[in-house]
Amino acid sequence: MDTTFLLIFAIVVSCFFLSYIWYAILNKNPAFADEQKVYNNPVVPFITTSTIGFVGLYWFLPPQYDQLFDISLTNIGLIFGGSLLTFLGFCRSQIMGIILLTVSALILTIFLPQGFLLFNGTLPLIVDRLLTLAIFCSFVFCYQYLNGLDGLLPTQTSFPLIGAIILSFIGALPILFGGMSGILLAITLSFAIYNWYPSQLRLNTAGCQALAFFITGFYLLCAQEGCATPILIFSISYIIDTGLALIKKLSLKDQYQNIQANTITYQTNVSGLEPSLICENIAKLNCILLIFGCFQAYSPNNYSLLVLGIILSLWFLHHLLNWQTPEQSFSEINKEVFNDLKNNLNSIKRQNKKDE
Repeated sequence: MDTTFLLIFAIVVSCFFLSYIWYAILNKNPAFADEQKVYNNPVVPFITTSTIGFVGLYWFLPPQYDQLFDISLTNIGLIFGGSLLTFLGFCRSQIMGIILLTVSALILTIFLPQGFLLFNGTLPLIVDRLLTLAIFCSFVFCYQYLNGLDGLLPTQTSFPLIGAIILSFIGALPILFGGMSGILLAITLSFAIYNWYPSQLRLNTAGCQALAFFITGFYLLCAQEGCATPILIFSISYIIDTGLALIKKLSLKDQYQNIQANTITYQTNVSGLEPSLICENIAKLNCILLIFGCFQAYSPNNYSLLVLGIILSLWFLHHLLNWQTPEQSFSEINKEVFNDLKNNLNSIKRQNKKDE
């Protein structure tokens, strides 16, 4: 077992330095400054180094026999191929990107094990697979809206990966998945060094979608091992922020047609809070969600901690959006509620006198 952890550590560290050097070359060498060229996009080091690390773990890690479903090079190849196709599609046009994203996700869904059902058998197989496809594509497509602030994308990406590592340590995920998550986390942190405010490297829309496909493909593998709800809890702040932004767009009002501008994190930045402070606050929220998600792995039901995480995230994001509003004490809140009740009663009395 010591050899196993040493091997994982060596591969993770190697992936970190390989990606860090690659990002340094992209950042410092003027010849690589044109992000319009496919090979200059910062997502290329991410998906390439991740794939190399995954294959290294698959080949060199001793058999563990702690998985519900076997992982093969086919799984890794489908994730890498889907990321690459999604990236090339969005480089050409959004329509082409959406088509290739959907096709790649469909192929990934078709190759899911027959014994795996995302909704635990409560739905027919075809419905379960279609909902899995829809959730996968939605999660990937909306990832581009994290790119509005420096450092937000690596912040939101890192914590579910940290959660997967913890789940591996407590036995909820196989050791192989802990190693894979460590590789993804190492590469994400190396990117965060250059993406933190003020950023030196940024992903375009195509890069965000390709990164999201690779990350979401890994999450789908975790879901196969029974950790769908913990992974969902780890990502709930991103899902809520993006979901609320989409709801605003559905109002069809002109001021809400830009989804990225509708997100709470973006609006908080517009109101004057620095991106680095916003990311720090999101990190604090995600730390609490990590605790919820890890307890959820051994919870008797799939909903209680998830609902608690949703409520906490809504409350936290509301306070983040209203960061300029001074905090009220409990007595001040009671006084305000009492005054509101009193004013409402007086209004009712005046209305009754008018009616008489």
